[in-house]
Amino acid sequence: MVASKVSDRNQCFYWTTWHTYLLRESSKAAKIDYILAGAIDPSIYSGVEHGCELVTFASAVAGSDRATLYAARRVLRERIGAPVAVTASLIAANFSMLDRVANAICISVDAMIIKPSAEFRAQLGINNYPSAVNTLR
Repeated sequence: MVASKVSDRNQCFYWTTWHTYLLRESSKAAKIDYILAGAIDPSIYSGVEHGCELVTFASAVAGSDRATLYAARRVLRERIGAPVAVTASLIAANFSMLDRVANAICISVDAMIIKPSAEFRAQLGINNYPSAVNTLR
């Protein structure tokens, strides 16, 4: 959830596609019907426990409002615990960097993922990211 939202905020076609694809596939394996839009929009309940808090935090990390970040981090610590807040912070920091690398080197999504991800990419607006051109030329 955190990686998907950070990558969405950074408009990284590569990582947003991959994380959302993996979330969908893990939901199938767990026989849980996750709502993928909840990985992008914190107002949509995804079906992932504490998903709204994680997506709100990830959005704040990738944003520019310090007060929003502090509030989201506080909520995350209070509801899920400090170890999860630290882990979410590490994931957000890592994908803030990896998104920029993927966008800068024009990495494209593997052909085996393009067709299976087409519906959710269109639904979530991922195809509109500037970096989508690296794959969808």
